[in-house]
Amino acid sequence: MYVPKYFEAHELVAPEYYVIHKEMSFELFNDHILRSLDNFRLHFGKSLTINDYGFKGDYFRSGLRIPDSKVGARLSRHKFGVAFDLKADDMKSLRKFILNEGSKFFITRVEDFKYTKSWCHVEFGYEIVTDIYVFKP
Repeated sequence: MYVPKYFEAHELVAPEYYVIHKEMSFELFNDHILRSLDNFRLHFGKSLTINDYGFKGDYFRSGLRIPDSKVGARLSRHKFGVAFDLKADDMKSLRKFILNEGSKFFITRVEDFKYTKSWCHVEFGYEIVTDIYVFKP
């Protein structure tokens, strides 16, 4: 089980998972996805927020969601542990980094930024791609 350096378990999973699994919540993810997310954060060089409910914040569904979650699409990649909604203090630099460097960190798809003003939905894959697919919600 890979334990990320830059994220705590509650930052990556919905509260329903964290209540049951606590720090073992990392086992709900493929190690490659966690390593890719950690490596992305390392090279971005600035803090990122996913879920912040553990810090008394407002984000509960920005990482792994429970299967019957009403947030997002029925087959949202969040429910499979490969999608994260990233937030940063400087969203402009985050978006630029995703588009310019994201494929190096196995980011395969992002939601069109004009629809996600306060976060960046990113999906990680298992192969490096040359172009990130930008989709509309």
